[in-house]
Amino acid sequence: MMYSGKKFLLFSLLGILLGYLFHRLTLLYDSYTGNSLDKWTHLLMEGQDEVLQSPWNVSFTGKSSAFFLLGFVMMLLVYLYLETGKKQYREGVEYGSARFGTLKEKKLFYGKEFSHDTILAQDVRLTLLDKKPPQYDRNKNIAVIGGSGSGKTFRFVKPNLIQMNSSNIVVDPKDHLAEKTGKLFLEHGYQVKVLDLVNMKNSDGFNPFRYIETENDLNRMLTVYFNNTKGSGSRSDPFWDEASMTLVRALASYLVDFYNPPKTREQLIEESRLSQKEYQNLLKRQKKEVEERKKRGRYPSFAEISKLIKHLSKGENQEKSVLEILFENYAKKYG
Repeated sequence: MMYSGKKFLLFSLLGILLGYLFHRLTLLYDSYTGNSLDKWTHLLMEGQDEVLQSPWNVSFTGKSSAFFLLGFVMMLLVYLYLETGKKQYREGVEYGSARFGTLKEKKLFYGKEFSHDTILAQDVRLTLLDKKPPQYDRNKNIAVIGGSGSGKTFRFVKPNLIQMNSSNIVVDPKDHLAEKTGKLFLEHGYQVKVLDLVNMKNSDGFNPFRYIETENDLNRMLTVYFNNTKGSGSRSDPFWDEASMTLVRALASYLVDFYNPPKTREQLIEESRLSQKEYQNLLKRQKKEVEERKKRGRYPSFAEISKLIKHLSKGENQEKSVLEILFENYAKKYG
């Protein structure tokens, strides 16, 4: 607890004066003769005049010293009472002290550059990139609440998108933000990806094979794939489910490790139109791509699994497998 030094000094001086007064009155009381009542009567009637006639007397006795300390301590107790017992009334702010900030106070939250800030309102911005002292550093998470047509997108989302000070993930149910801001992002070096679950032809894709590093990664990815494609309801014999899972797992492992997709018809036609020099340059580029692919790994897709399954069909001159012969015999015998 901190107290005012000047006020303490003032009360200390008052305590010395009060103690000295008690000291002088004690000396006068002891100088009177008679019983105690006569002494008190004489002191109350003439004590003040006698003290004023000879104010200075520093001949302390044991009794007068005790009364001197009593007067000094009494004044210190008054000081402590006033300091610890005073109340903060704060007149004028009984219902709160909230107010609108001034422009000078708002600027304390700005960044060094306008493009580094999140726009909250007119003349109200919060720096996103610059380091601020703790008293001006705020959490960057912002929640905007408003009904339909209140301008959440137009007044907040779009102005902060075109600040272009970070990467953005935008949920666009109205399907117009990508159309109105996508070109601006492309012109400033951004990569724009659109995930459109309604019109898949206009949507970018996501290839989980891109993140396969180990066999455990592949098994986890295929487990999620099977759980989300097997449908609802139970089947009588899980043999076929397990067999299909084993087949897909084997084909996926093959794709990750060895498979290179065959060239399409369009690619073959385009290569046939190349000159000898252009074709040699193409081969060099393809060889370089193969070397880079070996370094970073091959990224197949689930569509290539279905292509491989089609290639697994038996040719006309191939011999029948043991299972095929067994099923044919059962079909002839039991119909």
